[in-house]
Amino acid sequence: MPSSRKLIEMRSPTALPVPFTLSCRACGKPGTAPGPEPDQVVLTPSKPLRSHSRYAVLWLKGASSLDGK
Repeated sequence: MPSSRKLIEMRSPTALPVPFTLSCRACGKPGTAPGPEPDQVVLTPSKPLRSHSRYAVLWLKGASSLDGK
């Protein structure tokens, strides 16, 4: 998991971050145009999240475009 993004449980923010994968349903890849659907970011946790819990996603560094800028 990139260190620039973290998924944490709000009840115990000092606990270890929840492992997850991040994907974009409509994003393109370098050299390929994005798809026709609206941009949607998908967070898929490695394990099921606890119900009735609140989670926060922290982006600690900026994003880049498809051409690396």
